[in-house]
Amino acid sequence: MNPLFLRRGFKLDMAQLQDLPTEILIQVLRYVRHEDFRTFLLSQATARRFRNIVQDMITSVSQPITSFSGSTIRQRLQENPSLNPLLQHRFAPLFDTSNAFTGEEHATNIYYYLSLEGDVTLPFRRLPWAQRSETEREVYLRPEASWRRLPLLAGEIPITQLEVIKNYTTETGDTVKYLQVELPTPPGPGLTMGLFYDLLLGGQATYGWDTGSWELHLGTRLRNVELLFEYECYIFNDGELVDRDAPNCAVLHVLGGSGCSQEFAGVDWEMCWGPQIPGEKPPKCLPWQGPLNQIGNESEDDDENNEDGEDAE
Repeated sequence: MNPLFLRRGFKLDMAQLQDLPTEILIQVLRYVRHEDFRTFLLSQATARRFRNIVQDMITSVSQPITSFSGSTIRQRLQENPSLNPLLQHRFAPLFDTSNAFTGEEHATNIYYYLSLEGDVTLPFRRLPWAQRSETEREVYLRPEASWRRLPLLAGEIPITQLEVIKNYTTETGDTVKYLQVELPTPPGPGLTMGLFYDLLLGGQATYGWDTGSWELHLGTRLRNVELLFEYECYIFNDGELVDRDAPNCAVLHVLGGSGCSQEFAGVDWEMCWGPQIPGEKPPKCLPWQGPLNQIGNESEDDDENNEDGEDAE
């Protein structure tokens, strides 16, 4: 189906489409979504009613659509924050490094999580567009590329708070480090794909070549910093540690360890493409911004224990 024809059709036949019952209009948009997802998204610009329906279809794919009031849409977005579908399709390995592995690699994995094993660039090199020709890849790597300005979340709910929790494992035990990412304040877009891309390449948010994996948890924030340092690890489903009802927040959980090393990655680094920061500089990662007595001396001990891991950054 020709996208230009569809877009023109929406404009020319707006009156007729607006007269359709909601149930029929949903079926029309479902067909458009199946045939041309980009045109499906562009249809939001034609009228508020279209925008409400499209947003509801994006964020509540498995749920029946019963109401299209603005308040209902906002409520569903807050209850179930989800990634922008275009970003999810084109950048999936960066949100969860397990998405960087093939089906065969998943099937032969014997560990409790798929480790990057020293190849911290693997999620970037496994991006769909990164595996194309250099000319096609360069289109995405321009600092002014449109994807860099897109907010991570679908709809109008921005991520205004991003926390990084890093767990480092050695033969003698585990350590944890907590950081807050400096993001644009409202009415800015919050966390954009460009900022997130640069953050992962900036070094502070990962362990460099000692990185094992990372995963972005949406709608989540740390509830108790002191308890995190007491646990010495991040437990996603612990209600005392984590608040999972925070639509404007996200946690980037990073695992690393002394067993990971570039020399074991088995990659010809001279031949393969290596990612670099397209922007001027990555966002800043700040230490805990609350009362210092909530951490005490444990923060200093953590920095010392992580010294070897941070050298890779």
